[in-house]
Amino acid sequence: MFKKFAGLIGLLVFTMVLTTGCGNNFANKNFKKGREYAEKGLYTKSITYYEKAIKSGAKRSDYYIGYGNALVGAGRYVDANKAFEKAVSDVDNSVSKSYKKQAYYGQAISYYYMGDYSNAEKFCEKAMELSAPASLDEKISLTRAASLSMLSKDKEAERVYGEFIKKYPENAEAHFEYAALLIKKEKYEEAANELNEAISYDKEKFDAYFELYDTYIKLKDTRSAEKVFDKLFKLDKDSGEVYFYMGKAYYILKQTDKADYYFKKAKKEGYDKTSLYQGLIYMDDGDYNKAVKYLKEGLSEKYEVDNAIIYEKLYECYQKMADFKHAAYYLEKAIEYGGESSERLKELTIVYEKAKNFEKAKTSAKRYIELYPNDTDMNKELRFIESKLSQ
Repeated sequence: MFKKFAGLIGLLVFTMVLTTGCGNNFANKNFKKGREYAEKGLYTKSITYYEKAIKSGAKRSDYYIGYGNALVGAGRYVDANKAFEKAVSDVDNSVSKSYKKQAYYGQAISYYYMGDYSNAEKFCEKAMELSAPASLDEKISLTRAASLSMLSKDKEAERVYGEFIKKYPENAEAHFEYAALLIKKEKYEEAANELNEAISYDKEKFDAYFELYDTYIKLKDTRSAEKVFDKLFKLDKDSGEVYFYMGKAYYILKQTDKADYYFKKAKKEGYDKTSLYQGLIYMDDGDYNKAVKYLKEGLSEKYEVDNAIIYEKLYECYQKMADFKHAAYYLEKAIEYGGESSERLKELTIVYEKAKNFEKAKTSAKRYIELYPNDTDMNKELRFIESKLSQ
């Protein structure tokens, strides 16, 4: 559950105020392009333009912060952390407190995603020591509370959430995240109350409906779980987004005909994020060819986060069809868009072996060992791959 919240928290870093100021026109032009692509969620393209701006010799805090934002969006958290660090240490201009606060918050987000919750909390505290911009304070407090929770400092996290909700009682996101902490502590009834509060303050807080459904299932309260989606189905709004979440709800209820109906309605209304779930319906039915068709339709430059999921699902489909060449290709794309992980690199090594591409299997095994040098099993696997290449 907390991984979902990590994603929500991570997006908050993109609300930072960035300016262009005067200076190198070539750099400014690339900076603006980078920011435009980041605002559209096209982080890979955004990174290219930010790098051009910085390489032109314009070492400025706002450039590094923008660059760090895009790197966070692309899942490159280690690189993002370095960029935010440079925003306060490797610049030609005097660093304002405003930029320092933004950079420290960026580092907090980067560390959170890297799983280093201790440093995430530390940099939240450093950011809060600076007064401007005050508009970041709510987000920083929520990130700090989530970090404390991940560090199992539950009492302190509860205190921070409690103080925050008292100050901002109508903040749906705070109720939503506090519910995550309560679920972690298996306080499901209290969590359900917080999720109901989140929905009461924001009827289009769609994630809260699904978390509330899961919470009632954990309480073995099926009747209340079903009523959660009744609220969603009664939303009086002719909207592609609403139809999409109605389709998702029916998908969870295993009513795939109704799910497909609402996904099609959402698409007709111009909501273009339905193909992933339509692909999942066919995956569940074991029709991997049709699943591949819909999943490929779902690929879009606008939704790089969804693309990472879609590439992973395409990988799973081709694995099921024993087409290991295509499986390897789509797993590579999943890593490109969704970031490296030990599990993905292991799988990539294995699928390249199955595809009889031992050169690429060797490359991915070496990359894994570079990140996790003490893994004896992968060291053995690398020796096996090298023996195959020497034959």
